[in-house]
Amino acid sequence: DEDSSFNIPVDRTINDLREIIEKNYSDILKIDFSKNENNKKFWFISKNKEEPRIGDRFEDNGSELEQPTAIARDIKKLYETIFTLKNSLKIGNFLVQNNDLRHIVRRVFITEKYPYSEIQDNTIGSKLVPIDMLRLKLSFFGAVKFDPKSDKWLRICMFQGAPLPNELNSFNQYWIYN
Repeated sequence: DEDSSFNIPVDRTINDLREIIEKNYSDILKIDFSKNENNKKFWFISKNKEEPRIGDRFEDNGSELEQPTAIARDIKKLYETIFTLKNSLKIGNFLVQNNDLRHIVRRVFITEKYPYSEIQDNTIGSKLVPIDMLRLKLSFFGAVKFDPKSDKWLRICMFQGAPLPNELNSFNQYWIYN
């Protein structure tokens, strides 16, 4: 149920939030985002094809079009913001003064219930290989063939070899979707 899973529990405390971050994002807390290598990439939507693209923050124009996919950076910013706050401060009161962090507070509470709900890695670092994330995500939808032409390639082939509607009654023991 989306309503019960995605609402921000405003009566919980900063201590609760901090503990979830420390438990679920401990590796992310070690990243130094002031280093260019950890803040190198940005994701944007291409104007012509309306598909995700990656730019280099220090070489390409367009970082102002960045999509909100820098979860690791946002988690670190949230953690640094709440680190010195009173443990008993309610999340609702915190968000009144920090509305710009609402999206990431929600994500933290979602991972408490669903620990595999997102990729918990630096999606804007210089070592990012987009096809690795795409393989993970699209494998849930039946995409099995990935033949990238470069490390920036984001296209995949779905349902290759799948029968056409008129072929559904003929059994093929080698078809992956049986």
